[in-house]
Amino acid sequence: MEVKSIFRNDLDLSKQKLNVPIGRMRLSPHGNQLAYSINDHGRIKVVLYDMHSGEKQMLFRYGVRNFEQEADPNYPALAWKKEGNELTMIYERKDVIYQTTFDFDSAKIHTDKVSPEYQRIYDVDYWSNDTLMFAATTDGLADLYLYIPSTRESIRMTDDFYDDLDASVVHINDQRYVLFSSNRPDETLRKMELDSILPIGPFDLYLLSYHSGKGSLRRLTFTSGESERQARIAGPDKLICLTDRNGRWQRMQVSRLFDDPPVNTIITRYDRDILLHEYVPNSPVVIDWLEKWDKPYFQTSRVDSLQLYSGSSTDAPSLLLKDPKSVSSKQENNEDEIIDPGFLFQTKFPQPIATKPTTINVVKTPVEEVPSAIDTITNIDVLNWIKPSTSKGLGYKPGDLVPFIKTRVIASRLKFKLDYLNTTMDNDPLFGGLDSYAGNKREFEPSPLGFLIKGSVKDLLEDYIITGGARFPTTFNGSEYFLLFDNRKKRIDKEYALYRKSTIVPDPSEPNTLHRNQYVTTLGLIKYSYPFDVYNSLRLAATFRNDRSITLATDAGTLAKKTDDAQRFGLKLEWIFDNTRILDINSRLGTRAKAWVEVIKRFDLNLFESGPKLQFNKGFMTVLGFDARHYVSLDRRSLLAFRFTGATSLGSERILYYLGGVENWLFPAFDQGVNVPDKINFAYTGLAANMRGFKYNARNGSSVVLMNTELRIPVLQYLSRQKIRSSFLRNIQVVGFIDAGTAWHGPNPFSPENPLNTVVLTNPPTVEVTISYYRNPLIVGYGAGVRTILFGYLLKLDYGWNWETKTDRKPILHFSMGADF
Repeated sequence: MEVKSIFRNDLDLSKQKLNVPIGRMRLSPHGNQLAYSINDHGRIKVVLYDMHSGEKQMLFRYGVRNFEQEADPNYPALAWKKEGNELTMIYERKDVIYQTTFDFDSAKIHTDKVSPEYQRIYDVDYWSNDTLMFAATTDGLADLYLYIPSTRESIRMTDDFYDDLDASVVHINDQRYVLFSSNRPDETLRKMELDSILPIGPFDLYLLSYHSGKGSLRRLTFTSGESERQARIAGPDKLICLTDRNGRWQRMQVSRLFDDPPVNTIITRYDRDILLHEYVPNSPVVIDWLEKWDKPYFQTSRVDSLQLYSGSSTDAPSLLLKDPKSVSSKQENNEDEIIDPGFLFQTKFPQPIATKPTTINVVKTPVEEVPSAIDTITNIDVLNWIKPSTSKGLGYKPGDLVPFIKTRVIASRLKFKLDYLNTTMDNDPLFGGLDSYAGNKREFEPSPLGFLIKGSVKDLLEDYIITGGARFPTTFNGSEYFLLFDNRKKRIDKEYALYRKSTIVPDPSEPNTLHRNQYVTTLGLIKYSYPFDVYNSLRLAATFRNDRSITLATDAGTLAKKTDDAQRFGLKLEWIFDNTRILDINSRLGTRAKAWVEVIKRFDLNLFESGPKLQFNKGFMTVLGFDARHYVSLDRRSLLAFRFTGATSLGSERILYYLGGVENWLFPAFDQGVNVPDKINFAYTGLAANMRGFKYNARNGSSVVLMNTELRIPVLQYLSRQKIRSSFLRNIQVVGFIDAGTAWHGPNPFSPENPLNTVVLTNPPTVEVTISYYRNPLIVGYGAGVRTILFGYLLKLDYGWNWETKTDRKPILHFSMGADF
């Protein structure tokens, strides 16, 4: 691409994703290369663009996309060496600031940590070949520093509580200065004590001359209530910057820098903000980063063809801009112009006549005649020490500020507040959802629908959270209580929990319906979570669980029965990845997965009999499992959801997984035609769902694998361009699904140990017949369903057909509540 083509068109830099902002951009000193960074929700890319050939090169990439938190626009900071053969990048990873240098002559990359005294670095530039200049923070205040990377030595150039930002090293008439923006009121450099209220006023431009530990300031702009940022030298005695005059960030030229005061001139009047701009004296163009109709794009303009406007910017015609579709906007002073339909506020009345004076300075400023190009200025004899301007500053003095009295500082104390307290109905399993497989080996019984009362209290900084609740089933035959304490003050999150569940059910082994059993589960949990980043974490949990089976006394026989206690200690190590975004109810986008390993050991601890005892009983179990889910958006409304999960239990004790049905099934059914082996010692039972089209226990085993695929379509959202107000109608989803899975005993689903293909018929005491036949261990369910919100609850209705051993069986209707996977 020839240089002249840059003048005609927008830069072809926008092959990156739409609506992905540019973080920083810096032209090389020769103006032939542009380094810029792309910030895709925290995923940073640093790209080198050749202004002549149009080629792009990826220099560096770091970070992960994070759609939940605001991306940090400050990093990376970029700086070119004076010769143009070296690029320095300052960036932050996991609260550590790094300096990476790209040496293009030797094709080497060097990375080193920046001195830990720096809390934040806003801008960087080369002061000399071995020294960098920082606009940075070391004590919560933004000042200017010199930094030597080889020795990590720092020299503080300014020391006050004013903000010094947008700093760059410039050379004017063979003299070296720091050009920066600051909200300081005058040109005096002095060390200042912290004030009770930090300054938040507008920013003006300053030049700093610094030699041998001493510095002198000169103020370049004196605008009132307006800020000047991102200053760039445009000639021997000129610079350009961005100003927020009249509510939009436009480009302004400051000329005659060493006159008192300098001359300021607005040179653009776009109908949108200039988000970023970049220019060096050797570049033929100014590069702007703008945004139109929520679509960002690059815009280039020749320096020698810029229309310079003096006077009120509201009277100046607007430049012709090109959006990504190469559509030029008409000049605003055209009387025949049709009002853009994209404007939210329209009027038939003309633009009011501006009443502002032709000069934009607060003080009386000479107005420069507007040339057609940035002309050449005769060299001015500038001393090493800049003479402060005699123009008046802002209307207050630093001595009038209220001093900061450290003795009156009061340390923060814990203050708690009620976060929420609500009552709802649900049947979600709590604390793992594993039921004890004890006593009479009951069939799987899901949690019944119950009334849940839940509340949470947290401190103001949300470091400590206390959550408690109780649930009572609608059958009123039990209760559940839980209490959790979360400590999130430091990087490692800590969680402590207590849980108790009690259920009373009739004894199925007794014909007398008055004989009942009570099953009580008590669980204590301690969990530590270490986050690697916002998406990845490693969690370690220790659990103590006591399962008690009590036969309630109704006669002499039941009174004599002993209470059965089973106590187990478990350790669980879990890796979790989750970068999903919640788009709507029952709609996500992204990937989440987890993998875990758990060991469980049975023991006997009794503190209430004569002589406390602790002994380890026979019974050891290892559990391995994984669960991966991926969500793909089709058209911002409909999506495809995939899930692949599996688990296996090993050891002298096992977990019995029941495959079939759906989670939170309100009217469950159990398949009695699939046997459970008697020779395996099971400790717990668990549900493997969803397998629609089948009842619970369509397959069972100590190992399970399951795959789910769903197409979710919010049908009514396609019929209206506006958001549907009715929650019931807006959240109606039509779902098509395919489920496939298997559960087995033994090493594989086709193992002879799998009792799926075996039926034993007995006639005691002498007759026992074993019948073997083939049943495919893999089952498939398919069908359609509908979801919607009713009275605040997400209800699901699925109609599933089933395929088993090459035959289709009668379909099953599943009615449940709660979100899908």
